[in-house]
Amino acid sequence: MTAENAAFLQIVENAADGIVIHRDFHPLYMNPAFVRLFGYSAASEFSDQNAMLLLLAPEDRSHLRKACATCMDGQAFTQPLFFTGLTKDRSPLHLKSRFHRVDWAGETAVCQTLSLGVERNDTPETPNDSLRPDFHKSQAQLVNALNQISSAIALFDKDDRLTYCNAKYGRYIADKSLLSQGITFEEILRISIQNGVIPQAQADPEAWIAGRLQTHRRQSGISEISRSDGSWESVHEQKTDDGSILLFSTDITDQKKADQAREESEAYLKAFIENSPAAVFLKDKNANFIYVNETYREWQNVNNEDIIGSSIYNHLPPEDAAPIAEQDRLALEERKSSNVESRTVFPDGVERSVMAIRFPVIGADGEVIGVSGFLTDTSDHYRAKEELELKTDLYTSVLDNLPISVNVKDLDGRYLVANKQQRLWRALTQEQVLGRTTDELFTDPVDRVDSRNAQEAEVLNSRKIVRREEWRQCEDGVNRFLEWIKFPVLDRDGNIAGIGTIGTDLTDRKTVEQHLRTAKEAAEFANRAKSEFLAHMSHELRTPLNAVIGFSQLMMEHTFGELGHANYDDYAKDIYAAGNHLLNVISDILDISKIEAGEIELDNDQIDVGQLMASSIKMMRSRADAADITLTLKLPRDLPLFRGDELRMRQILLNLLSNSVKFTRPGGRVSLSASMAPDGAMSWEVADTGIGIAEDDIARVMKPFEQARQGFQLSHEGTGLGLYLTQTLTELHGGTLTLNSKLNAGTVVQIAFPAERTVGAPTHSGQAIT
Repeated sequence: MTAENAAFLQIVENAADGIVIHRDFHPLYMNPAFVRLFGYSAASEFSDQNAMLLLLAPEDRSHLRKACATCMDGQAFTQPLFFTGLTKDRSPLHLKSRFHRVDWAGETAVCQTLSLGVERNDTPETPNDSLRPDFHKSQAQLVNALNQISSAIALFDKDDRLTYCNAKYGRYIADKSLLSQGITFEEILRISIQNGVIPQAQADPEAWIAGRLQTHRRQSGISEISRSDGSWESVHEQKTDDGSILLFSTDITDQKKADQAREESEAYLKAFIENSPAAVFLKDKNANFIYVNETYREWQNVNNEDIIGSSIYNHLPPEDAAPIAEQDRLALEERKSSNVESRTVFPDGVERSVMAIRFPVIGADGEVIGVSGFLTDTSDHYRAKEELELKTDLYTSVLDNLPISVNVKDLDGRYLVANKQQRLWRALTQEQVLGRTTDELFTDPVDRVDSRNAQEAEVLNSRKIVRREEWRQCEDGVNRFLEWIKFPVLDRDGNIAGIGTIGTDLTDRKTVEQHLRTAKEAAEFANRAKSEFLAHMSHELRTPLNAVIGFSQLMMEHTFGELGHANYDDYAKDIYAAGNHLLNVISDILDISKIEAGEIELDNDQIDVGQLMASSIKMMRSRADAADITLTLKLPRDLPLFRGDELRMRQILLNLLSNSVKFTRPGGRVSLSASMAPDGAMSWEVADTGIGIAEDDIARVMKPFEQARQGFQLSHEGTGLGLYLTQTLTELHGGTLTLNSKLNAGTVVQIAFPAERTVGAPTHSGQAIT
C-alpha cells in the first residue's frame, strides 16, 4: 500500500458513513462506522469469505452481485442503490449504498459506502431501473416514502421547472404556492439568496448564480452548499434521458465538521512535528524519504526538494550511510525497532550526541509500508552524563585514598558503597561487596551482630550519629582498635535512604595513649617521690639550719661575751645571712611540694589589707634603704577587709616586693598599691623602675626554677621559685596574676581577686599615700 493509501485510510477511519472495500464479496478493509452500522464490535468478526453477501437479506444478494459486476466492468454509478441489511442480531436494516471501483494493493476492488436509507418494501434491480412493478401500484406510498427520507429530492423538467420535490426540498421555498406554478431552478436560487439562506452567494450573487446554473445543467455534477444555519449539503444532479434533471441533496454537516476536525487535527499534528526539537523523518518501503520536518532539514542542511525521494546514500558517505541503511532494513524487513545513540558532526557543522529511534510503519492490511523515526539531540544529557561520570570517578578516587573505611548500605542492609580501605580490611573485592549484606559476606560473632543491628536501629529511629569503639580481628589478619561512626543517609526529601559508616583505625593512637598513660603514671610517681623526698629533706635540713642560725645569732649579739677578734663578727653575720637564705629556699621548696601534692591548706582569715601592706613595706624598708630605693604605699580610703590566708597573702607581697627591690638599680622606685573595682573586686599592684624583663623571657620566669638570662639578674642569687609560687598562691585564692614588663623600663605585676573575697564594700573613693 502506498503512503497516499495510508493517508486515505486515516481520513475514512473517521467518516460517519460505513465504508468497506471488498473483492469477490470478501472484505479487505472496513472503517469503524461500517462495523458499528451492522451492530458488531470489531472488524475481526467479519471472517466469512462471502461476508458482504451474508450481511444482506437473501432477496437483495443478487442485486449486490449485479452491482459489483457492473462496477468492476468500469461503469459509473450516479445513483445510490437501496438494500435491506441484516445486523448481528439479524434485525433488518434499510441501507443506501454507492459503489466505486478502486485500486487496492495493486488489484481492482469495490469501494462501497453505506448509510441508513428509506424504509421500503423492495430494492431496485439496477442503478438505471425504475422501481419494481409492485412499487408502482401505489404512488402515494412512493411520495410518503420520499417525504420520510432525510435527503432533499427534486425533479426539474427539460425547461428547468420544478415538477416534483419532497418535503425536505420544499422547506427552501417559503411560499408553497410557487411549487405548483412551475418555478424555475434559477428562481429558487434567487429566492434563497434573497432570504439569506446561502451566505456564500452574498458577496457576488450574480456570479454565484451563473456558476451554480452551469453545474446544475451538466450531465451530472456534485456541489457543496453552505446554509445560513451553519449546515452543509452535498447536491448530486443527474440529467435523465428526456432532459429532466434529478436533484438529490444530502446533509453533510457532520461530515464537514468531521473534515474540519480532521483538518485541524492534521494542522496541529503538522505544526507539532514541524516545530518539534527532534528531527522527524518518514521513508517509504524502499527507504526513500517522503517527509522530513524543519529540524531534520536544518541539521542536514537540506531543503525538501533535495531530500524527498532520495535515500540516505545521497546525503552521506557510504561508510556513514551503511549503518543507517541497516537499521532501515531491520525495520522494513524484520519489523524491528531500534534505538541507537551516537556522536556525529552534522552537515550544519554542529557536533551532536543523538539518540536515533526508528520503527516500522504498518498499513491497514498489516503490511510494512515504510519506516519512520526521530533523532533527539542528547548533547546536554551526554555532557551531564560525562560530568556525572567524572564526579563519580573523583568521588571514588577520594574515597579510595582516604585512610579510613567508608561504606553506605541501603535500608535492606545491602552495600551501595565500599571504599578501598573497607575492602582491604575485609579482604574482599568491590564486585564481591556491592549489592550484598554483611550477613551474606561474613560470619560475625553473635554479640557483634547484635551490637551492629542495635546501633543501626538506633540510627534509623533517632536519625542521630552513633559511635562505638572496639578491638577487632579483621579479615586481613590484623588486630585493630577501630572507631565506628554510623549516621543516617538522607535523600533530597529528607527521608532516610540508607546508613553510612565511617571506620577509623585508632590502633596507633591507642598505643600512644597507653604509652603516654604509662609515662604519665611514671612521671607522677617520680614527682610524688620527689615531693616526698624534698619535704622529708626540707624537714631534715631545717633542724640543723635552725641551730646554725640560732648559734650564729648568739655569736653576733655577744650573748656570752666578746669573741676576741673583729673577723669573728663578720663570719657570724655571714653564717646568719647564708643560713636564713637557705632556710627561705627550703621553705619555698616545701611550699611547692605541698602545692603539687595537693596538701596545702588555706586559712580563711579576715585580713586588714592596709595593715598587711604597711607591715610588708616596713619589713622591706631596711633592704630598700640600703639599696637607695624609694619604697611607697598607695591605698584608697576605707579599704574593705579581705578574706584569705594572711600568711600566704604576706608571702605574696614579700615575694613581689623582694623581687622589685632586688632588680631595681640604686635611685629607683618601688610602689605597692591596692584598688577597688565597681563590682567589689580588689586588685593589688607592685610596680618598679627596675631593669625589666625581655618579652621573650616573661613566660619563662613564671615557671619554677626559671630566671631571665640577663647579666644584672645573674649577679643576684635566687632559685627562680618566687614568681611561680606567688602565681600559684594567687590562683589558689581564685585570683589572677598579670606581669607586664619592658626591658630597662621596669615591671608591673597586677593581682586581681574575685569580688567574693571582699568583705563589705568601699564607702567612697580617694587615696591615702604613705
